[in-house]
Amino acid sequence: MSNINLDDTLPGYDVTIIGAGPAGCAVARKLGKEFKVLLVDYKALPRKKPCGGLLVKQAIDELKRFSDDESFITSPNPLDIEYVDLDNAVNSTAKKGFHNIDREKFDSFLLSLVPDEVHVCQKTKLADFTPTKDRAYHVLILESNSTVKPIVTKDLIGADGALSEVRSKIFNRQIPYYLAIQEKVKGSKMDRAVFIYKNEITDFYSWIIPKSDGILIGSALNPVKSREKFAQFKRLVNSKYGLSNNGRLDSAVIMRPETSKDIFLGKENVMLVGEAAGLISPSSGEGISFALESGRVCAEALIESPQAPFESYKNKVKPTVERVLSKMDKSKKIKTEKGRIELIK
Repeated sequence: MSNINLDDTLPGYDVTIIGAGPAGCAVARKLGKEFKVLLVDYKALPRKKPCGGLLVKQAIDELKRFSDDESFITSPNPLDIEYVDLDNAVNSTAKKGFHNIDREKFDSFLLSLVPDEVHVCQKTKLADFTPTKDRAYHVLILESNSTVKPIVTKDLIGADGALSEVRSKIFNRQIPYYLAIQEKVKGSKMDRAVFIYKNEITDFYSWIIPKSDGILIGSALNPVKSREKFAQFKRLVNSKYGLSNNGRLDSAVIMRPETSKDIFLGKENVMLVGEAAGLISPSSGEGISFALESGRVCAEALIESPQAPFESYKNKVKPTVERVLSKMDKSKKIKTEKGRIELIK
């Protein structure tokens, strides 16, 4: 990738990607040598995003398509999961064998795969966009360090996560969301991750995940009184697991789609990938596999059907969408104590 300032961008691009996380990088990686591509992110790269950092099988399989690099793997690895339902005093351990990763190193790895031909603007925000009169192009207004500049692009890819500016402009529907709060603390070594369910804290779930340099304590919470609920969860973790230290606290918004109507892939020459499209597991909050899959097939659609990529993308991404939909029933069960017992057993 080629880091440039906003002032140095070209007047126009074939494809502009908003968001340089896993989904955006997956698109840029395949398109960079085929098209004139601009990749934009409002943060400094690589981003520091609160994340449990577990790769499920689908994400591992997707990565193996193009790389054997495992420099981002951290110990202990692989990880099994202990599910703990505190409302009903039920627990169960599952042999998941998830890859345990350092999220910042993982994002750095994905960025390293973006070709040098791709122009990358960090700390740059999408302020607005509008189609041209013939709807063949979009005019974007980008902003960085008080500099504002218009850019023309043929295709626009929204890979900008739960609070996607691209989606909000073309899709007028509120999707349920949670605030994920996470803290890395010092603690004794653990050989597994723990997923904790307690309705008094959240109707989603909380987690304890060991890393080589500490232990992640986190919870996906209703935004209302989220700090108080996280403090309550920390007291619970201290009493049950003896983890009482304070560490670096981070937070991020995550989606929890409830119906097929919450999944929106875009329209015309605007396409959404990853969480921006609502492609995230509503039962676990896992999004990396969906980001990598949807980003790849979006790029394939642009390469194979440059004149009508959206129709091709909708067809190619169907298996990913079906995987999200299949987890919605499981998500509903997690919200009920009786259903959750069946799930854990």
